[in-house]
Amino acid sequence: MELLELPDSIQIETAMACNLRCPMCPVPESKTTMDGRNPGIMPIARFSSLLNQISDKPRILGLTLMGEPLINKRVATFVRMAKERGHWVALTTNATLLTEETARDLLEAGLDMCKVSFDGTTRETYERIRIGANYDSVIANVRHFSELRKTLGRPCQLHIHCIESDLTRGEIGAFADMWKDIADDTQILGLSDWFGQFEVPPEFGLRPAAVPVTTDENAQPPEGCHFLWQVLSISNNGQVIFCCFDYKLASNLPSLMDKPLIDIWNDEMAIERQKHRENKVDKAPCLTCAHWAKIKSLKNLAATGKSEPPRSGT
Repeated sequence: MELLELPDSIQIETAMACNLRCPMCPVPESKTTMDGRNPGIMPIARFSSLLNQISDKPRILGLTLMGEPLINKRVATFVRMAKERGHWVALTTNATLLTEETARDLLEAGLDMCKVSFDGTTRETYERIRIGANYDSVIANVRHFSELRKTLGRPCQLHIHCIESDLTRGEIGAFADMWKDIADDTQILGLSDWFGQFEVPPEFGLRPAAVPVTTDENAQPPEGCHFLWQVLSISNNGQVIFCCFDYKLASNLPSLMDKPLIDIWNDEMAIERQKHRENKVDKAPCLTCAHWAKIKSLKNLAATGKSEPPRSGT
């Protein structure tokens, strides 16, 4: 299915490595949990080539997929390069490396949004999850970033998010209040086992994803996963991937260094879009993806005219 041009949203893995060892994330032990992937940084030449292929118009660029982008010492340069081409640029960070110098570099480069991952509100909870981070140091880094953007007159948005789990659930109510004078917004995210690809420790209390119920029998279900239609994701080695859940590179798509992105988008990716339209998905990670399972359920509802998902058993 040809879409003629690349999507407006581009997700770029500027660093596939992390300085923390969060138990619910596959990155710290990537060689065993990510099918042998080695930690790595996207070279600036590869990023430059990427920009050359996506800058026919301004787009939304996220400089994070898997890993901690601030491990890439030139990430502020990446931001500046993207801003010079007219793009809107964001990144997600654990903020442990968000020093005064790095904060200033990012803001002066023109960063539009900084998202910070911070689980819980107490030292005990936070440091139990974000292993290797210091509670007070990270709060100080985020607070300073917030103040510095005002001092420099930079309109960079600051969002803080927390992953809800059994470890953080008792602190969710206090989370927004903790950051109300520092951040522009807070968000609570769901815990994931990366759609069956990663074993989350039992203490997190992972809950199965619910299949949505629709009460509108006339509603049209989505044709396929929005990642394949609306987002282009690129790993640190330049390989195109389906989405962040394709972190094992199971899709085996070409690299932007070997084939133009627009051709990958309208060749290999088009084949997958057609499979989604026809409900014939046969490739990992889509086969075990709960998000795609929800879409299939909605398609089935539309086909049968039922207003509730089919029940199994008696």
